[in-house]
Amino acid sequence: MIFRAEVYTEEHLNAVLNNPAIEKVYVPYSLIKKGHYTFKDRIIVIPPVFLGDCEDKLADIFSSL
Repeated sequence: MIFRAEVYTEEHLNAVLNNPAIEKVYVPYSLIKKGHYTFKDRIIVIPPVFLGDCEDKLADIFSSL
C-alpha cells in the first residue's frame, strides 16, 4: 500500500517528510525550499494556477535535480 499526503504548511511538510511510511507528498510550489531537494523522490510539486510569474524559476529548479 502506498501512503500519500498533501500539505499546505511548512509544519505539516516537515512532519510528513519525517514519516517514512508516506511515500509521496504533494507540496505547493511556494513551500519548496532548497533543503527539501534531498526528498525529491517523494515530493510532487503542485504548481501555481498561473505559471507566468514563476515558470523560469520552476524550470531552473527541475533542471538542476
